[in-house]
Amino acid sequence: MMGESDDEILWRAVAGEPTPAEASAVQSRLAAEPALHGRMEELRTIAAALRGARHDAFAAGFASRAARRAAAELSQGPLSAALLQRYFLRLVPATVAAMLLLAGYTLRGVGPGQGGVEALLGLMPVTAEALLPPAPPGL
Repeated sequence: MMGESDDEILWRAVAGEPTPAEASAVQSRLAAEPALHGRMEELRTIAAALRGARHDAFAAGFASRAARRAAAELSQGPLSAALLQRYFLRLVPATVAAMLLLAGYTLRGVGPGQGGVEALLGLMPVTAEALLPPAPPGL
């Protein structure tokens, strides 16, 4: 059965970084243990897929275009209408939906003597007991 140390040694072997003692031990174990040989093939496949993974980068001149656009918006003022519209207008539907969900959840738990507005504002229900002074301790 393979342990975590076997995977570490196999990864180093796949990367070409095993110590000479590890390399000879891995070769002898691979010849004797079919399960270890299968795991080595799995790790080689994973390593090959990672080496062939696509690496996307930003297009040439992206940083300068972004800097020019930010400078143009900043020259209009830190809170320009275009900036606010682009960044915060997208949040309006989600904010309204969250507010409606919270209001519905709050109104669902309205207790006796408490109206909807009081529940939404988080006010305590007004009852005669609320008007009485608290009882002294020990009674």
